[in-house]
Amino acid sequence: MKPLILAVEDNEDLLYNLKLMLELNDYEVITAKNGEEALELLEKTSAIPNLIISDIMMPKMDGYAFFNELSNHPQLNQVPFIFLSAKSTPEEIRFGKMLGIDDYITKPFHKKDLLAVIKGKLQRSQKIKDLSKEFTNMLRPFTSQDQKPINLGEFFLILVEWDDRFGPELKGYYPQGAKEEKMIEEIGIQLFQASNSIYGHNNISKAQGILLRVENYNLDAFAYFDARPNTETRYGEDQYMLAIVGPNINYWQSIQLKNQVREISQSYKEKKKILIEEHWKSIKETILGSEKIKI
Repeated sequence: MKPLILAVEDNEDLLYNLKLMLELNDYEVITAKNGEEALELLEKTSAIPNLIISDIMMPKMDGYAFFNELSNHPQLNQVPFIFLSAKSTPEEIRFGKMLGIDDYITKPFHKKDLLAVIKGKLQRSQKIKDLSKEFTNMLRPFTSQDQKPINLGEFFLILVEWDDRFGPELKGYYPQGAKEEKMIEEIGIQLFQASNSIYGHNNISKAQGILLRVENYNLDAFAYFDARPNTETRYGEDQYMLAIVGPNINYWQSIQLKNQVREISQSYKEKKKILIEEHWKSIKETILGSEKIKI
């Protein structure tokens, strides 16, 4: 089955050429001329796109507003998204860097560059789907069919490290003292195990910034994997995972969380003191106060 791509662009010539290029490269394509039209199209179709490519400056509903709408949609907020833009203002450049090179492409673009980005996004998306399935299967023995969804009412930052003798171990979580500590530990350990089964120890660091739905517990998890050199361990490094677990983490929030968690990881890697309470306040502010894109 061909991957389905939604292309949103108000320039009809560019939209036609984009659609033709993608179809010639074995993609199925649906199109819209602005965000409002795209939302109407998504409401009418039962198929969820594998990828969305959207211009930013469009009438009626621009790319940012369209992205905001998708970010709060439970079925669409994890669909890979690529912005197209002809602008190069300092705000646009800063926003583009925040999203990452494969999320933001400046027009005019080279055909091969866009196709390479699309291929990479789809491959990563499939790996995340595989990981989510593996993660759900691993957690199944710890849940029952008649178990009610657990409402944490809070977000937790989890640190899990790999131990050569015992496997993944929960090293800590914040805020401490949760009555659901056992569940938090199980989620952390199984998330590490699932990621390892998909990526392998040699590539576990490539799993940076993964957003998953924890179906068994009706929660979301944002996981960031990293490692610090240690020649005394089996893999020549101490592998660890920092994860944020809680209700309703969307894709836009995960982009911002990645930058914040990367900063914590860098301090941990360099064995510096981590001001966990300050970081935690910043993380909560991101999750609770960033429902819309701000540039």
